[in-house]
Order: sequence, then structure tokens, then C-alpha cells
Amino acid sequence: MRHVVFPHPDSLVSGKGSGSWLELPLLCCQDAGGLPESAIPIAAAWGMLYTAAHLMDAVEDHDELAELGPEITPALAVNLATGLYASSTHILTRMTNENRETGLVLETIRDFHQTILAMSGSQHQDLVSSTPSLQDWWSMAEGKSGSFFALGCRAGARLATTEPQRVDGYWRYGRHVGILIQIADDAKDLWGDAPPGPAGTSKIERSLPVLYAVSVLSPEEGASLKARIRAGPWTPNKAAAVRKQVEAAGAALYITTRIEQHFREATSALRDPVVSPQARQRLLELAEWTRSAGAA
Repeated sequence: MRHVVFPHPDSLVSGKGSGSWLELPLLCCQDAGGLPESAIPIAAAWGMLYTAAHLMDAVEDHDELAELGPEITPALAVNLATGLYASSTHILTRMTNENRETGLVLETIRDFHQTILAMSGSQHQDLVSSTPSLQDWWSMAEGKSGSFFALGCRAGARLATTEPQRVDGYWRYGRHVGILIQIADDAKDLWGDAPPGPAGTSKIERSLPVLYAVSVLSPEEGASLKARIRAGPWTPNKAAAVRKQVEAAGAALYITTRIEQHFREATSALRDPVVSPQARQRLLELAEWTRSAGAA
């Protein structure tokens, strides 16, 4: 499992694929009745936090760094991530220069720091757990991707409203969208066309479909599935055999059911009266995209 899953970094600014996920703080602010441009510092800080987490995760999982640039080494990636974490907070502190309420700025900084701790704690759980359970997967997905997206949505909405229930609705929307994105990423690892990266097949073995299959198979069948994943290179024939065993265990139906559950939770969290039809429609579209990506 990755530290935080996003579409390709290009989509953060270009709108490719799912659209620009950096819209979320602005959309939640607008949907809550605020001016979307007021959330630009939040979106910038949130994007830096994502990039830092992406760099750290690539180093920790021994992923290929070449896609980030031929000059990016693990040492440089860690250094860049450290600077981005600090820069994220620095952007937030500068909000006090824009006549923002000091208490609100401090609350936002606290939320960012608490989210970093939650993400780091879940990443630590992932790193030290050699045989994670199905329940471990859900816990880590919520602590990483879920808490990260919840942060962006809550921080944006908080600029527009002080009503706890309304703010909590955007937090829950982001949390479920983040979990949906993690589900989609794990499904792609097993059923996608791309071969495993430098981390080998360990990522597939720790993916949601495989962990579910192992949880319902007999101990002998579960051990056989793990052995098949670990043995030799990831060839088309091997991939087909693994998928067949996982699907026979009911993993596809299980994932589809959980996708629908989190999609319903995400959309039902947006219960407040519509202030901006455009923002509400965009939020619903992003939730629908995550639903479709996981079910594809």
C-alpha cells in the first residue's frame, strides 16, 4: 500500500484523468458558502504535503524514482520531502498576513500536523507488518489516504463555516473519497496491465483483493496463493492464475460491495442545502470518478 494514493501528479494541475484533485479545498469552501479563491493557500499547502508524502513513500517502498527526474536519488528525495513539509506549514502561517483570524490559522496548522502524524503512524504500521491482515489494510487506508483527503476537504470548508456538523460532512466526504482511491489503486495492482515495480510482487501480496482472498480461504489455500505470488517473475500466465484464485474466493464481489458502501457514504455526507450548484456537481463527479476507477 502506498503512503497516499493520487492519480498521476500531472492531474493535480492539468485536470487529466480524474480532474484536478487540488480543486477539493476550493470546491468544499465554495460549496460551504465561501469564496473558492480564499482556499488557494490551503490547496497549495495540501499539494505540497502530498508531494512530500509521495517522495517519502517512494523511498520507503524502494519504488522507481526515475519518473520524478533522472537526478532524483533517495537522499535527494528525502531532503526535498523535508523541505516540502516545512514549506507547507510556512504557507499556512502566511495566512495571518491576509487578515485571517489567527485562531482559524492555528486550527488549520494543527489539523495539518495531526494528519501528518496519522499518516506517519499508518505508514509505520505498514512498514513493520510483514503479514498484514484484511483489517490492517482498512486501518492503514483510513490513516493514510482517508485522513489526507479528509484534511483537504475539511480545511477548505472551515474557511467558509464554523458549524461543526457542516464541517464534519466535508471531512467525511473526503475520508470516503480517499479510501475509494486507495481501493482503486490496489485493484489496479492486481488487475491492471502494468507489471509490478521495483518492490516486486510484495505489493500485490499486500493488496486488498489478495488480503481478502487469504482471509476467506483455508490456511492451506491462503499459503498456496501467497507462494504462487512470490514464486518467480510476474508473467502473464502467473498473473492469470493469481487472478483466477482471488476471483474464485469472491474478492471482486467484496470490493464492489465496499466501493458502493464508501461511495454512498461520500455522497450522503454532502447533505447540506446547495449553495453553489457548480461546486456540488463537481464534488459529486469526483466521487463518481473514484467509484468508477475502483470498479473498472
